[in-house]
Amino acid sequence: MTQDNTGKDRGHALVRARLALVFAALALSGCLGSGHSDRAVLSVDLFWDEDPSASHFRGGDCSSAAVSWMEWHLEDASGATVASPDPHDSTAKDCKNGFDFYDLAPGDYTLVITGHDASDKPLWSTSCQGLTLQRFAASFECDIDR
Repeated sequence: MTQDNTGKDRGHALVRARLALVFAALALSGCLGSGHSDRAVLSVDLFWDEDPSASHFRGGDCSSAAVSWMEWHLEDASGATVASPDPHDSTAKDCKNGFDFYDLAPGDYTLVITGHDASDKPLWSTSCQGLTLQRFAASFECDIDR
C-alpha cells in the first residue's frame, strides 16, 4: 500500500496543530507565561505569636494575633536589601500572612520583619534566617515572637 504526499502532509499538519494546542494550553496555565522569569519562587509563610503570656509559641495569622501593620525587608547573604515594600503602594505595610518572592537568584536569604499593633507599637520582631533558594521553588515557615 502506498501513501501519497497529501496524506503525509495532512499527518504532519495534524501533529503540528496538536503541538500548537499543547503549547497554547501551557502558556495559558502559566507554565510558559512571561509574567515572571523562570527563576524559582521563595515562599515564606508567616505565623504571628497570638499569646505571648503562654508558655509556648502559639502561631496565628494577622487577625488572630491583632497585628495591624508591618515593616519588612528581604536581605541576601551579603546583607543587601533585595526586596522591600513599594513606598507608592498604600497597602504595602498591611499585615500579611506570607510572601512569594519572584526573580531571586539562588542563594541564602533573611527576612527581617516587625509587626505593629493598632496603636503603632512594634510588638513582634524577628529575622527569619536560613531561607535557602536553589534551582526549584522553596517554602519556609517563619514564627514571629512577641
